[in-house]
Amino acid sequence: AIGRNAGMGTLVPNALLGVRYLAPPGNVVWIHSRLLGSSDDGTIALKLIAYDETGKAWLEIEELRVAQLEKQSVDTKDSLDDLLLTLSWSQKAHLALPTKIRNEGAWLIVRDSHGLGHAVAQQLRALGLVVVEASNHSTYGQTSIDQYSLDLTDALQLRRLLNDAFGQHRVCCGIIHCTSLDAASWNETSTDTLTRDLRLIGVSALRLTQAAVTQGWRDTPKLLFVTRGAYALDPTDTELSPVQASLWGLGRTIALEHPTLECIRLDLPALASSVDVNFVVQELFSKDAEDQVACRNSGRFVARLVRTQLDKVPEREFAIQGDKTYLITGGLGGLGLELASWLVVQGARHLILIGRRAPTAAADIALQNMRRADVHVRDLQVDVANYDSLASVFALQMQDFPPLAGVVHAAGTLDDHTILQLSDESFMRVMGAKALGALHLHQLTAKLNLDFFILYSSAASVLGSPGQGNYAAANAFLDGCARARGTQQLPAMSVAWGPFTEVGMAAAQENRGARLASRGMESITPATGHELLLKLMRRPRSEIGVLRLSVQQWQEFFPQAATLPVFAELRQETTSAVKDGPKARLFRQQLEAVDSDKRPLLVLQHTLDQLGRVLRLDAKHIDPTATFASMGIDSLMSLELRNHLQSSLGIELLPTLLFTYPTTDKLVVHILSKLNLGLTTSIEAKNPPPTQPANVENMSNLEVDDLMAILDEELAATKKGG
Repeated sequence: AIGRNAGMGTLVPNALLGVRYLAPPGNVVWIHSRLLGSSDDGTIALKLIAYDETGKAWLEIEELRVAQLEKQSVDTKDSLDDLLLTLSWSQKAHLALPTKIRNEGAWLIVRDSHGLGHAVAQQLRALGLVVVEASNHSTYGQTSIDQYSLDLTDALQLRRLLNDAFGQHRVCCGIIHCTSLDAASWNETSTDTLTRDLRLIGVSALRLTQAAVTQGWRDTPKLLFVTRGAYALDPTDTELSPVQASLWGLGRTIALEHPTLECIRLDLPALASSVDVNFVVQELFSKDAEDQVACRNSGRFVARLVRTQLDKVPEREFAIQGDKTYLITGGLGGLGLELASWLVVQGARHLILIGRRAPTAAADIALQNMRRADVHVRDLQVDVANYDSLASVFALQMQDFPPLAGVVHAAGTLDDHTILQLSDESFMRVMGAKALGALHLHQLTAKLNLDFFILYSSAASVLGSPGQGNYAAANAFLDGCARARGTQQLPAMSVAWGPFTEVGMAAAQENRGARLASRGMESITPATGHELLLKLMRRPRSEIGVLRLSVQQWQEFFPQAATLPVFAELRQETTSAVKDGPKARLFRQQLEAVDSDKRPLLVLQHTLDQLGRVLRLDAKHIDPTATFASMGIDSLMSLELRNHLQSSLGIELLPTLLFTYPTTDKLVVHILSKLNLGLTTSIEAKNPPPTQPANVENMSNLEVDDLMAILDEELAATKKGG
């Protein structure tokens, strides 16, 4: 019927994924089908459930793919390979220092205790530059000229530092964050040291970013995060640091939310040497725009996201075994239960499923179905961030279950906020389940003979994700954990999943999956994910991305991503028009080419068009006089709109833009003044700008945070009031 209604002719099956027998069949069969989606080649994906005459489900097929008879494909290898992404490192020459370095303002170096930050400061001073040094301490103080100590996680002390060291007149050229180098080594990492290091590294980097954006400086300073051993590029990289790798995930989100910071991540060799200082100084003044760089004694390497194939890794003999135990954290959520059911289909008969909360009614049904199939399954409420609680699970497993053969760490939580709104509590809450859980699983299984140790990471860790800086950092830790275990010859694979249909965090929230799809990241079905997971288990690698990404659509929605070097290889997939830059970038040129009296209406229409993209509405349905809060604009949407306008207009706009100018017409007046094209317009006469806008532009970090929070409060109140 689908084929006839769509004019597609005869449809035939070409793939059957995720078959589950729930009970014996009855005498009458009723089939309920649901359309999951379709692809460009005409393939249609359906979910089928078979019921007996009493209405009891006895068969479930997660995904049935059908295609036109003349287009039927018997091999899905190519389409599966299209979902695989990996981070590749290409060698690129060091650039010589410029012969003349402009000596304007000062550089801020946040020092480590090993001396690298201070050595960089000394070398910069030797070049004739002014440097302010800050080191971590419980209390604030100035120890000498341009030397400060403070609690780097304290927003008030950071604001005091910037006011004291730079005031209103001294320019901040850049901020170099070196405190990551104080992290405990992987072999010496404990619950206490990791908790400390996550705050020292992640929260301090977050606070510095917030300060740099909201300080009110005319020119935004460059931001450089220095890590050591976040990645393994060289045989000498044997002491890797997952906690420092987490900073790369945060940095990727900063690059998307605040592109004017030009956030650079620089990874130094795992083993320190005297040349590390030169590596840092060279990157500070590099002109090639690379923002993800690793320097080793063998050269300078830059990161590129590339497509990869399953057969890049040799296949091993592998099968799920009925006489072994498999443990899943996050096992009582939708994604964990789907995975557990799939393992049962593959032959698993002993499962331990861990969740923080008691099973829901739907989870209870899934557990009962597994038990009816003679599966020994134990569901436990355990906080994986608590080592003792998790250790008790392993003690129980050794008493009542066969030997443990596989672990899947799928636990996680969301607490989304933009970088400017992100608190240390929110940051640490999201890091807990992911990072501490991974550490504890590593410690409790390091001496076991496992077939697999799989970490459910997220595409946010490799792409960045606006509004999810904490989540990107937590998942980048998982990627780093897999790399660190690999250097210890322990099994580990981190899979950076894109969104799933029906289950998982994207499906749990009504608009999250649709929002990601509108940005170019389509969801995949659990059945497709499990099909790929089995192939990856047979061809394991330390880390891999599994997502359906339209690079062109991603770059068009995030214009700042179009200039990031990490997407250079994927950019080759896009059309020639997009290779030259998003279409919106041409708007400034078009604006300058028309008569001045036509420019105001062009700017108004362009602003409405960009607002429509963010809201996923036709611009003609947007009232220019309506408040942004009444339209449902939250802080993340506000950030997205600002970045769209910054990119297309070539001007810098404040993070508080939509609070200061709360309607489209008032926003357009402000934009016209910022464009500096000598425009006068009736729009401005009808809509005078807010009083004293300069005071808003000079707001402190905390005041900006408050304003962004008010935006979301107004939105919530608007929704509540209908």
